[in-house]
Amino acid sequence: METPTTQAAADWLGPALLWLVGALCVLSAFSAWLFWRQQELLAELGGKLAALERLAGIETSVRGLSDARGDLDLRRIEHVLVDLRNAQRGLEDALLRAIERGSAAGAAPAAPGLSDAITNRLLALGYERVQIAAAADELARLESADGDVLVEARKSGVAHKGRVLVRGGRIHAVEIQPPFAVFP
Repeated sequence: METPTTQAAADWLGPALLWLVGALCVLSAFSAWLFWRQQELLAELGGKLAALERLAGIETSVRGLSDARGDLDLRRIEHVLVDLRNAQRGLEDALLRAIERGSAAGAAPAAPGLSDAITNRLLALGYERVQIAAAADELARLESADGDVLVEARKSGVAHKGRVLVRGGRIHAVEIQPPFAVFP
């Protein structure tokens, strides 16, 4: 004989089991879809990682270049660039002065003399505030002869003294040093 409580339990047990089996089926399908999607994402990620494996080769190449050029000092390069910029400014100023001098005379600027050639050479080498310690008649004589012209100029804020060797009216060499170059 069945009691009313067993009958009530049997009445709801069947539908509950059906709901439980349905929920398990939906959960299984969802889990299968998640697994499939995870595999798909892993394959995509694997493809992207394969492309990044080239970085190891690039790293090796860069490390080799870095080791080969370990003596490369970025500060020195920066200073050289600053010196080049300053030399360019000085040269521009000298050219503008030469043009203004020619314009003020009311004629086209004449070909640069030895004084201008020496100044331009030193400006191109990065010196500034070039001073030539020779009289005008001495420079005029050297335009067709050999000799030395004493000069003084500044570079990186330091006064340099030396001479410019003139051979046949042309600049042959520039011998200029800072004052501290004579100390060991």
